[in-house]
Amino acid sequence: MPINLMEILSVAVFLVLLGARLYLKRKEVKVKKVIIFEYSEKYRQKINELVNTHPKVFKVLSLMSLISAPILTIIGVYYLLNSLIFFKPTVALVLPSVSNFRYPGPVISVPFWIWIIAIFIIVFSHESMHALIAASEGVRTRKYGLLYFLILPIGAFV
Repeated sequence: MPINLMEILSVAVFLVLLGARLYLKRKEVKVKKVIIFEYSEKYRQKINELVNTHPKVFKVLSLMSLISAPILTIIGVYYLLNSLIFFKPTVALVLPSVSNFRYPGPVISVPFWIWIIAIFIIVFSHESMHALIAASEGVRTRKYGLLYFLILPIGAFV
């Protein structure tokens, strides 16, 4: 297992820059034990502006989501039960790794940068859609922001 120093260094630089960003935005940050909440009023305002300029688009999107969600849930449950009954390993934990490190057991190791980019895209789009649909239905969102475990970004909230 060769050690990739450039990858380790890039992850260290990323974590230092993220820590510096949190420090600079400390007025918008709240810490509870090992969980860090970063609030953003700017994104909340942008979401409201977007909904106000295109209200019908988000009403249609909301209706499409209401129709497709139960169908997709049933399909997902079917696949999970099917894999459970026939012992097909179709679900596994996905964790980031650096420098070709491998976790023991049924864990999928993903390179750190692919993992962090995927988490950001999934979390940002998912929570933004919650905020957009809520705003289109007239629900006032009080907070919008990112969630960190120590300094690793792991989620978002509306």
